[in-house]
Amino acid sequence: MISWLDFAHPAWLWALLLVPAWLWFELAWKRKRRPHLPHPRLDLLRAASGGNSAWRWIPLALRGALLVLIIVTLAQPRLAHQRERVVEENLPDAEPEEDLLEKMEELHGIDIILAIDVSASMRAVDLQPTNRLEAAKQVGLGFIAQRTSDRIGLVSFSSFAVTRCPLTSSYAILERLMNRIEIDPERNGTSIGTGLAMSVARLRNSQAQSKVVILITDGRNNTGEIQPEDAARMAALFDIKVYPVGVGREGLVDYPLHDSRGRFIRYTKINSDIDMQTLDAIAGITGTGRAARAQSTAELAQIIEQINRLETSAIEEKKTELVIKSAHTEVYYIYTELFSWLLLAAVALGLAETALRILLRRETP
Repeated sequence: MISWLDFAHPAWLWALLLVPAWLWFELAWKRKRRPHLPHPRLDLLRAASGGNSAWRWIPLALRGALLVLIIVTLAQPRLAHQRERVVEENLPDAEPEEDLLEKMEELHGIDIILAIDVSASMRAVDLQPTNRLEAAKQVGLGFIAQRTSDRIGLVSFSSFAVTRCPLTSSYAILERLMNRIEIDPERNGTSIGTGLAMSVARLRNSQAQSKVVILITDGRNNTGEIQPEDAARMAALFDIKVYPVGVGREGLVDYPLHDSRGRFIRYTKINSDIDMQTLDAIAGITGTGRAARAQSTAELAQIIEQINRLETSAIEEKKTELVIKSAHTEVYYIYTELFSWLLLAAVALGLAETALRILLRRETP
């Protein structure tokens, strides 16, 4: 949200040019018009009356500030906050909305669930930019950016599964939720079966022409009540294709250790234990051939790009012919008025100036 200072009546600000003229009137012209009486000891009178003190200028400074504040207040200052909203409007030759929705549903190509392992082992630093999870998130965001007409959902799993985002075509929201995924350090187990079953549950009622799960994990199923093969059979029952991807290098890899407060201590070595046999079984049951293995972020990106090409909707061009609504961004503004606060400040300055004139210079208002 963008904010700035705005004036409802900016023409009043031209009156600020009168302030120098007022100062000249107070300091020069008015002083000359003041009567003067000769006295042999003017220095004693000034000392007795405090005429040389800096305090005598304070009332004048307060009157000047009061004048400026009154002019600015009359200009009605306010804080303007710019906001945007998307507005849809029907074109004149549009078909009935019911027909549009029906046709758009018919042309809706693919529903995709990204299922990402967030168990503690995904902290291993054998993939760029920092660890296995960040590599999966980075490649997943790239995959989302390439889709234009499909609904995508997001599931994370460790010893249990969580739906981070249901199927949606709002890719901006999906990207924000993807960026918020973090490793759960308290969950060392990996339940591939539970993660896949949750993904299937999100797709089973889909009417899309194609339903896909991209399953990214770095381990083997070692907890949970649902076996990966059973979850794969559930997916096959609902015509859901599963693309399993194992991430991580073979052998020993660096793994960061942290204390109870989450502070880094040192790196240790752990064995990269990816059950590619089970992942291959999932791919075979759901009709996608064999699982893929990515030992670097570049290899993971290549695998996801291959899946992207395999699962490209053939009806992308036809969908543009059915768009009967145009959407535009409407900019509007919300104002926070400052008038009342400046008016109170002006009253306070006026009272202070009057009080000082009475106390310091023994003047009556």
